[in-house]
Amino acid sequence: DFPAVVKPVRSEHIESDGRLRHLDVRLVTDETELSAAVARMPGGALVQPYLRAPIRTVNGVAWRGELVACVHQRADRIWRPDCGVLSAAHTVPRDIELESRGGRLLADLRWSGMFNMQFLEHDGEPLLIDLNPRPYQSLALAIAAGVNLPAIWVDLLLGRPPRLGSYRAGVRWRHLRDDLLAIIAAARSADRRAAARGILPRPGTVPAVFSIRDPEPTVSIVKQDLGRLMRRVAKRPVDKP
Repeated sequence: DFPAVVKPVRSEHIESDGRLRHLDVRLVTDETELSAAVARMPGGALVQPYLRAPIRTVNGVAWRGELVACVHQRADRIWRPDCGVLSAAHTVPRDIELESRGGRLLADLRWSGMFNMQFLEHDGEPLLIDLNPRPYQSLALAIAAGVNLPAIWVDLLLGRPPRLGSYRAGVRWRHLRDDLLAIIAAARSADRRAAARGILPRPGTVPAVFSIRDPEPTVSIVKQDLGRLMRRVAKRPVDKP
């Protein structure tokens, strides 16, 4: 049924000239849009029902299929609004049943490494929509809440006992650029209350990549955005007098 969500088999695709191109998830409303979206995704696509529901994630580290560390969080906003990724989120208490079900999946895969499981909380039931076997965008939130997932993963790789512990619920995170776009989109959609909540400053909120001590990631993002803007400007037709 429509609307539906179309996802690439792989998020990154290597072009013929060697450049890496990111493939976005797309929302489609009919068969024509579906065919066009699949055609733009090399290697095929995955099609899922489109559901409007809050996003919850379970993130952590597994070792040979055994769950070692875990942090739960819930989205406050996403960008893009229709089928995007977290732009603002906060940690929530553990859902033991959900964590156990996710752990069984990791055991079946005998997965070793970091992971990010994304769920839609639809009618009270968590529906798994993504399993990312890698570091993820809101990783800084887990670290700020008290569980350093990269350090735990490195300890396991080096054969050292990992430094484990509990995490604090209520710690907040935001991706400054994406969340600003999400707030603007909420304001344009007449959801003024959601926009106001986003603008309201919250002390202690953890940024995604921005750090005065390590400015290179922020500089890289700014360069990418400027490059996209310049390419869009270059493609615009010029009206001749």
